[in-house]
Amino acid sequence: MTKTMILGGGMTGLAAGMASGLPVLEASDFSGGICSSYYMRPNDTHRRSHCPEDGEAYRFEIGGGHWIFGGDPAILRLIRTLTPVKAYQRRSSVYFCKSDRYVPYPLQNHLSYLPEYRTPALQEIARPKTGFVTLQDWQRQYFGDTLCDLFFDPSISSIPPVCKTPSPPRMPTNPPSI
Repeated sequence: MTKTMILGGGMTGLAAGMASGLPVLEASDFSGGICSSYYMRPNDTHRRSHCPEDGEAYRFEIGGGHWIFGGDPAILRLIRTLTPVKAYQRRSSVYFCKSDRYVPYPLQNHLSYLPEYRTPALQEIARPKTGFVTLQDWQRQYFGDTLCDLFFDPSISSIPPVCKTPSPPRMPTNPPSI
């Protein structure tokens, strides 16, 4: 039996296994780590690797790996050599209860929907980056104080912001001009 092996079949473990030729052990029934997703039917706790034929299921993403790795062509080629890949186009938005407004996600790419915050947010994003220690430090370095105060800090706070029930989503078809 091999005494050296790779533990974890996420992107890093799979790449290490390919590069080293060592066996990769994964605790779950599927590989991919934070880049994986699964399906669940309403009122059912069974995780499915594929959408049922009738389409009656919700798709959940495990973690941030979809946006961490998803835009790099070399990583996408590697993933496709390892496993069948089904790509999805995600349309998501953030609801701001105080202004009853939906803004497409990621926010930093849709600042035209936040005209009152656009200029300071762009100036802060463009600042030179320095060292950081915590996630909050990193967020402030890369997204600026404006977007952190508006979205990131309340999102990671232990006390969720108080909102009334949001109005139905209104996904804009065309962004406002800048």
